[in-house]
Amino acid sequence: EKLGWQKPIAIHTPLIPSLRGVGRMDVRGEVDEVMSQIKMSKSRPESAIFVLDSDEEIRRKIRAAYCPPRQVENNPIMAIAKYIVFARPKARLYIDRKPEYGGPVEFYSYEELEKAFIEGKLHPLDLKNAIADELIKIIKPIREALLSDPKTRSELELIMHHVSR
Repeated sequence: EKLGWQKPIAIHTPLIPSLRGVGRMDVRGEVDEVMSQIKMSKSRPESAIFVLDSDEEIRRKIRAAYCPPRQVENNPIMAIAKYIVFARPKARLYIDRKPEYGGPVEFYSYEELEKAFIEGKLHPLDLKNAIADELIKIIKPIREALLSDPKTRSELELIMHHVSR
């Protein structure tokens, strides 16, 4: 204000952990170094989901993601469920399971999902498959819209060329 500028508006969101998981870290390192290891990062493509990732890439990355049974903290799949899937109005998560594994189940809130996961009523692979399906439903129309415009497509290709994959 003293400089004649308007006050900035900051939007803060929780970080989604790296798909590779937190793993062992030297907590004595610089805060920026530690944070770069635990969050999704464009410089480590396997640790993140990109809007331009194909459906197959999304499924592959989610299937390979760190998702320890019954553990919610530092679990990227549970973070995606909380901050992306259930952040939408009237969200639900349908999990298609074979009858011998309890049959299909539907969750209407993150809290309901978290409880079932912590109690071991939901296998990590079943959760990963459902999260991949939901991410694809969210990302696919965005990706298609971005790629349908030739100018936007060429700009995106130029940007993605600089991201090591």
